Amino acid sequence: MFIENKYFKWYNQIIDSSHNPSNHEYYEKHHIIPKSMGGSNYITNIAKLSARQHYICHWLLTKCVKKQHKFKMIAAFHRMNNKRSKCRINSKAYEVNKKNFSIAMSEFQKNYIKTPEHLEKIASKKRGKPLSDNLRKNLSIIKIGVKLSIEHKANISKGLLGNVRGSYEKIICPHCNSIVGGKGNFKRWHGDNCKAKT
Repeated sequence: MFIENKYFKWYNQIIDSSHNPSNHEYYEKHHIIPKSMGGSNYITNIAKLSARQHYICHWLLTKCVKKQHKFKMIAAFHRMNNKRSKCRINSKAYEVNKKNFSIAMSEFQKNYIKTPEHLEKIASKKRGKPLSDNLRKNLSIIKIGVKLSIEHKANISKGLLGNVRGSYEKIICPHCNSIVGGKGNFKRWHGDNCKAKT
């Protein structure tokens, strides 16, 4: 659970030095063994710390827990930095924390397996939702000049296997006399929308 290094030693020193504050003294409750690591809400697992001590303890936890718990400790410290608008850390500590959080999130996403229910929930939110003109424009700009790799083209071809091409109903546009394949194409580019229409 914990790695017995210098950070763990410092962590324990802060916990051991915690005291019972007076009624007028500001303090924050800290779980000595974090709840995400199996810690309880019992009084024996609660330390009453000053805001500074609490902040330092969460920073130390990111450096003295084993790999399987590291992501949660980094995420907790990251939230603490965002939540405490009055709390200031130096630029180096901020950069290290942001990098650690980014790496931890990346590892978490790689190992996270979405359940069929989760995937269906995501799909249901997107289903039937029209794209805005601005989003369509941005998507179009992103694709300009993008060259597809051979592997990408092969995947597209594989996905189209079984689709019968050239089997659409042929329609002749009365305005430009073009032979159009499919009612969708005719409706979109010809008929009443034909450029040759007078």
